Amino acid sequence: MRRLIFAFAALFALAAVAKADEVKVGGDGLYHQDWFLQSFLDLKEDLQEAADAGKRLVILWEQKGCPYCKELHHVNFV
Repeated sequence: MRRLIFAFAALFALAAVAKADEVKVGGDGLYHQDWFLQSFLDLKEDLQEAADAGKRLVILWEQKGCPYCKELHHVNFV
């Protein structure tokens, strides 16, 4: 039984590591998540769409090569 529990724990740990590798850096050097909205930057319209969908709007500023941005995407957004 202990071996089975250990095997499942190892499997979940490996899955978490594999998922962390899914973060993509675009051609512009910034991170892109699949759930990011590519909009025309009409914030009033974007806010209304989010509210209609029962979601919130987040505005994210990033800088190429920023280690804190990398950590944000690899730890918090995955």
